[in-house]
Amino acid sequence: MIKTALTGADVLCYIVMIKTALTGADVLCYIVMIKTALTGADALCYIVMIKTALTGADVLCYIVMIKTALTGADVLCYIVIIKTALTGADVLCYIVMIKTALTGADVLCYIVIIKTALTGADVLCYIVMIKTTLTVADVLCYIVVIKTALTGADVLCYIVMIKTALTGADVLCYIVMIKTALTGADVLCYIVMIKTALTGADVLCYIVMIKTALTGADVLCYIVMIKTALTGADVLCYIVIIKTALTGADVLCYIVMIKTALTGADVLCYIVIIKTALTGADVLCYIVMIKTALTGADVLCYIVIIKTALTGADVLCYIVMIKTALTGADVLCYIVIIKTTLTGADVLCYIVIIKTALTGADVLCYIVMIKTALTGADVLCYIVIIKTALTGADVLCYIVMIKTALTGADVLCYIVMIKTTLTGADVLCYIVIIKTALTGADVLCYIVMIKTALTGADVLCYIVIIKTALTGADVLCHIVIIKTALTGADVLCYIVIIKTTLTGADVLCYIVIIKTALTGADVLCYIVMIKTALTGADVLCYIVMIKTALTGADVLCYIVMIKTALTGADALCYIVMIKTALTGADVLCYIVIIKTALTGADVLCYIVMIKTALTGADVLCYIVMIKTALTRADVLCYIVMIKTALTGADVLCYIVIIKTALTGADVLCYIVMIKTALTGADVLCYIVMIKTALTGADVLCYIVMIKTALTGADVLC
Repeated sequence: MIKTALTGADVLCYIVMIKTALTGADVLCYIVMIKTALTGADALCYIVMIKTALTGADVLCYIVMIKTALTGADVLCYIVIIKTALTGADVLCYIVMIKTALTGADVLCYIVIIKTALTGADVLCYIVMIKTTLTVADVLCYIVVIKTALTGADVLCYIVMIKTALTGADVLCYIVMIKTALTGADVLCYIVMIKTALTGADVLCYIVMIKTALTGADVLCYIVMIKTALTGADVLCYIVIIKTALTGADVLCYIVMIKTALTGADVLCYIVIIKTALTGADVLCYIVMIKTALTGADVLCYIVIIKTALTGADVLCYIVMIKTALTGADVLCYIVIIKTTLTGADVLCYIVIIKTALTGADVLCYIVMIKTALTGADVLCYIVIIKTALTGADVLCYIVMIKTALTGADVLCYIVMIKTTLTGADVLCYIVIIKTALTGADVLCYIVMIKTALTGADVLCYIVIIKTALTGADVLCHIVIIKTALTGADVLCYIVIIKTTLTGADVLCYIVIIKTALTGADVLCYIVMIKTALTGADVLCYIVMIKTALTGADVLCYIVMIKTALTGADALCYIVMIKTALTGADVLCYIVIIKTALTGADVLCYIVMIKTALTGADVLCYIVMIKTALTRADVLCYIVMIKTALTGADVLCYIVIIKTALTGADVLCYIVMIKTALTGADVLCYIVMIKTALTGADVLCYIVMIKTALTGADVLC
């Protein structure tokens, strides 16, 4: 990725990702986004996708998310999030998802984003997506986003197939996504965004998703993401990122049906995801990212991925983000994920991330991914990030299912997640966090995860975090992960992180992700992030990922990222990618995100190999992905989370979140999820995010994914 900031204003950011599909079928997915900022104000963003017809069925890999189901019909799920912060206060948030079921014809999906900022105030942003030619009936889905900033405060955002101007002065902006499943029953999923300018200056942004299931019962008003399970196997996963920075100080980010303007100056950003269970068993996967610019400089980027598979009971998954501006500068951002099964027994799984702003300007970016595999045995992997500021009084963060207040004054908060037993193998995942407030000030936080697969081999994964406050100030936090595979060979992987509290205030943020594949070979991927606040301002963030392939040879790839704050303000973030070719063809490419809070207020989050902070204001973020051809040719580059489906084909789910708060006001938050289910060949999907803050106001975000299918040799671009 070369981000060359020119003398004028042109910026060419090419991110070339080479996906070389080998023995199977070649797939060329060129997603070239050239954003050439002209000397005036016009900006032509061409997204050219060249799809070369394959032997079997064509596969188009588009810009942001590619969900290509090869067996039945191809499914292209595009999640294009364009956050174009204009000079005034206009914000264009485009979420374009195209689900084009192919039968045998090519599909050209051109996403042309023409952002022509005129001299006056009009802005025409055309996002034209042409979905051409099925064997039955042609479908032209034009999503034209016309952002015409009027003289007053009206904003017309048309992402539509039909723009119907009403009789009076109201403006209905329809975002129509037509997902026409030809075999079963047609499903029209309308994402209607009604931007009705009120008398004063309030802005109501309604994202109304009407999913009318024709055969069963109608369901109106899906706020954020609609996952409509059709008769076949189509899945629509919507990722909605709304970044609305207002002129004053209030920031109302509603990915909601109803936006209620408050009386005072507080800003409540409610993201209510209502998953109303249909007659069958629908699953709503909501990925909501809210970038709420506060009055000061704090930025909270929450990415909550909830994968709640239903069997027969309703599941209400509420992602409620309450951004309550406190009296001083503290910010409590609670991400509460409530998974309540109604018919049987209620289960409240609260993943509460409490970001307690310290004296300075720390920023905590939490990425919570819940991946619940449903087929055999359910697995509940809870990633709990507790940021407890210890200065005066202890902070008790309870991630709990049951909060039972005792008779006296003691409080036992048990977080017991009981995941009990399906038809296949019983899986008891107990995440018990016992916060027993002792007489003095001791705090014992035990996180015990027991994953006992009964049918195959027993696996006891104990993650015990013992935070024993000693008489003085020392704190020993032992994270012992014991993964003992009984049938094969015993493997004891002890990751002991001793966080000994210094004179100041220590913060322990442990993120432990245990991905234990039981059938084939056990895989322990531990991501442990320790944020140890030193006496001065140094921050050591250790991300240790251990990928131990048991059957072949053990490979310990430790990616240790030491973020040492220098004397001035420069920050060197070294991401070392260790690619150790195993006996077979395994490749571990770890990209670790380092959140380095600088002395001022800027935060540079680099998913990069080299982050070179320049003297001026330009930032060159080079993401170099080295794809080294192995003996066979398999390359697995995992950016954030590695979800490798062992039975059939590999699945790469990349969630890259770059939250780079610039000195100006532009913020580009890209969430790119690539789910490429292959049949025989491996797919390298690189998601490179360049957040280039220009001197003016233009922001060029290029995500170029080039998947060049070669016949024999690999190509490195």
